[in-house]
Amino acid sequence: MGTFRLSYSVKSLTMNRGDFMPRSPRLRSSTGYHHIMLRGINRSNIFESEQDKAFFLNSTYRAREKSKFKVIGYCLMNTHFYLLLQESRRR
Repeated sequence: MGTFRLSYSVKSLTMNRGDFMPRSPRLRSSTGYHHIMLRGINRSNIFESEQDKAFFLNSTYRAREKSKFKVIGYCLMNTHFYLLLQESRRR
């Protein structure tokens, strides 16, 4: 099986009074649906092979068993992916 690799970067951020965060914190969905998207840095590949994609899907479905969410749909491309998930229970 191929290697699964997600690329991401972490930058240190110093906030001063009057600075604004780039976006607001995510709000809990009132419908229970969540659209998730991840893209490689500079549009680089996050999946190197079909085995990488299979490993990602297998991991997602194993997480689904633990967290009790539904996978409504997904789209995996070499440089990015989309997931549409639905929470199974409201908190």
